Amino acid sequence: MKRLFVILIVFLLCLIAQPVLAENSPVNEKSMATLSPEENLAVLKKKTEENPKDFDAHFAYAKAAEELSLFKEAEETYLHMIYLDPTLDRVKLDLALLYTRTGKPGKAKKLYEEVLANNPPEGVKENINMVMKMVDDALKTHKFGGSVAFGYNQDSNANSSSSSGSITFFDFSIPLEADSRAKKDGQVYGSFSLNHTYRFDLPEDGNKAARWLSSASVYRTEQAELDDLDLQVLALRTGPELDLIEQRTKLGLAANYNYIKLDSFEYLNIASGEVYGQKGMGNSFSVNWNFSYENRHFVNSPLVQTYSDRTGYAFQYKVGAAYAITPKDIINGSITKRREQAKKKYLSYNQMAITGSYIHSFDEGYFLNLNAGYRPSDYDDVDPFVSLTKTREDRERTGGINIGKQFKNGITLMVGYEYKNSRSNIENFDFNNHRFSSGVSYSF
Repeated sequence: MKRLFVILIVFLLCLIAQPVLAENSPVNEKSMATLSPEENLAVLKKKTEENPKDFDAHFAYAKAAEELSLFKEAEETYLHMIYLDPTLDRVKLDLALLYTRTGKPGKAKKLYEEVLANNPPEGVKENINMVMKMVDDALKTHKFGGSVAFGYNQDSNANSSSSSGSITFFDFSIPLEADSRAKKDGQVYGSFSLNHTYRFDLPEDGNKAARWLSSASVYRTEQAELDDLDLQVLALRTGPELDLIEQRTKLGLAANYNYIKLDSFEYLNIASGEVYGQKGMGNSFSVNWNFSYENRHFVNSPLVQTYSDRTGYAFQYKVGAAYAITPKDIINGSITKRREQAKKKYLSYNQMAITGSYIHSFDEGYFLNLNAGYRPSDYDDVDPFVSLTKTREDRERTGGINIGKQFKNGITLMVGYEYKNSRSNIENFDFNNHRFSSGVSYSF
C-alpha cells in the first residue's frame, strides 16, 4: 500500500497541467501559516462560501480538509469544482487519489479512465496505467498473496542456561555439568505463508469496506547441535474485518489454530480467538487494541513427562500506538497484560509487556529498526521441586537492531542483533543471550 501512495504522488507531481492555485492567490498568503489547521480550514470555508466559483479557495479547502481527515468535505469540494469545470484533470486526479485512500477503487478507476481519455502527456499516461493495475487488483473479489523466508541465527546461550552455572533443586544450589552450561549454537530457519482476501461487494457510496482474511503458514528451525530445540509450527487464521472509512476505524474478529512440534514430537496445540481494532487520529497518529483468549493443550514427549502440567488457558489485552514523526520516521509502542492459567499453580503466572520500536526509512529501500522491551512475570506459587521459600519472579529485558533493504521486486534482505537479559529470583531462570541474525524474504 505504501508503494501505491508513492506512485500516486509521483504521477501527480509529473502533471504538466497548470496548477489550480495561482501564485498570487490570497489563500497563499504567509499569514495563513500562523493559523492552526482547524482555523485555516474555517478561513478557507468562509472564502468558498463568499465566492462559490473561487477555484483557488476551493482547492485549498479540499487539501486542508484531507489533512484533517475530513474526507467527505474534501470529496464534495472536488466534485463541486469538477461540476463547474469538467476539464480540470488535475482535480480529477486529486479526487481519484482521495478515493484510493478511502477504499473506493471503483470510483477512482472511473476518474483515471476519464483523464486517460483526454490523452495526457506520455509520462503521465504511463504512471496512471501503472496505478490502474493496482486499482484493478484492489477491485478483485478474491486476492491471493504470500511470502517465503529463510535465514540463520547464532545464539551465545541457545539453551538458556543459568548465568550462575548452577541450578536450584529443593532449595539447594547445584553446579551444572559442563554439557548443561551455556552453549553457542547456530540455527537455520525457514517459513512459508499463503493468504487469501475475500472482498465483500458493498456500495462505494457507503462508509464501509469489508473483507474476509485467511492465512496459513509453516515455520521450521534446525539447530546445528542442540537437536532437542528444533521447532516446527503450523499456524492457521481466518476471520472478517470491517473498515469504517470516514471514521478511520478498523474492526476485526479472528479464529486461530497453532500446532507446534518440539524435537520432532508433538508439543503444543493452541486454539484461540481474538477481537481487534485500530483507529486513525489525524494523518500521523493511530491507536490499536487487541483481546485474545487461548485454549492451550501441551503434550508430553517420550523424554519429558511434565509438559502436560502446563495445559490450561490464557488471555491477554493489548493496547498500542504508532506515530509518524516524518514520512520516514515512525515510532511504535504497546502495553500487554497476559494471564496464563496452567494445571499446576506454580506454572501459572501474570505478565506485563512493554515494547517500543523506531523505524527509519532511507533512500533506495534501506531501513533501520530499533526495538526494546521489558517483560515482568510473577508466578502464583512456589515450585516444590525448586524452592519452598521463593515464588518465581522474572524480569526480562530485550533490545535489538535490524538493518535491511527492500527491493521493488518484493525481496527483503536483513541483518540484526538482539540482546536478551532475563533476571530472576531463582537462578534456574536467570540468563543472558546474544543473537546475531541474517535473513532474506520474498513477498508475492
